[in-house]
Amino acid sequence: MAQIMSVYCIDTGALIELQRHYFPATFKSLWINLNDLVIDGRLVAPVQVRDETKDREDFLSQWVGSHSMIFKPNTQPILDCVSQLMKRFQKYAFLEPLTGGLREPADPYVIALAMANDDPVDGPRYIVVTSEKMKGNQERIPFICQSVGVSCYGSS
Repeated sequence: MAQIMSVYCIDTGALIELQRHYFPATFKSLWINLNDLVIDGRLVAPVQVRDETKDREDFLSQWVGSHSMIFKPNTQPILDCVSQLMKRFQKYAFLEPLTGGLREPADPYVIALAMANDDPVDGPRYIVVTSEKMKGNQERIPFICQSVGVSCYGSS
């Protein structure tokens, strides 16, 4: 039996935490491995994550700009999953203000990208990567992933 390949669907907070705690100059092998995952198509994020990072002026904004291939467009199956999440979880039933405009939060799209593409039988296996922690039944990424049957690596 062949091993099922994992694809990591990363949220904005996880990218920010990577940059904040694992400086590229110090943790070169980590960033090389991330680049390898990008090249192999195994590190992905919805376009909303790009939108949440585009106004930053730091290493992360440069990294995101040079790794645009990780950002996946919203297909109809992804939008259908977002709709399910918005109906089921009150946290996602609104838009957030951002510098004078409105934007949709990336979190439901991160989870929906994994939901719409995950194939635990034949692969690939999509795993959400977040900096959020499970806090009881709070509607945070780890809880919502658990509720909808999506694998999730959160901060511990």
